[in-house]
Amino acid sequence: MSVSCTIRKVVIPAAGLGIRLLPATKVVPKEMMPIAARPLIQFAVEEAAASGLETVILVVGKGKNLVAEHFHRNLELEDALVQRGKSKDADLIRRLSELIEIRIVHQDVPLGLADAIRSARALPLALSIQRKWIASEYWMSYHFPTPWTGAHCAWLA
Repeated sequence: MSVSCTIRKVVIPAAGLGIRLLPATKVVPKEMMPIAARPLIQFAVEEAAASGLETVILVVGKGKNLVAEHFHRNLELEDALVQRGKSKDADLIRRLSELIEIRIVHQDVPLGLADAIRSARALPLALSIQRKWIASEYWMSYHFPTPWTGAHCAWLA
């Protein structure tokens, strides 16, 4: 039996407690920790966009509003940057909000990865787990060429 599907959405679980990085993650979510002046979560979203996916579903938990707000447009900041002659920075901030469609799903209680995926309610899907940093150019683009179509689909039961 052959199954064909097109994957257009990626789920990025970001609702964990960040226990391995305490005390740094007590106030700043692990996903917002900077690497080369960009938060870790931004790399995942940029990778998804570069891979041809259409929608990122961020599953966030209590106290993770920074993760969601990072990708929302901030007109006040953009205006302030332009007024100070920093138009390139304003464009960078604006482009971040236009990179890809981002949906936010709240996971009330961190019950693990399977519950985060269930909370997203999106099948078929790709799953991006940001636990390790791999120095490469867009890993998903390399391993899963666009468009995300074909007879091989992963099913979660």
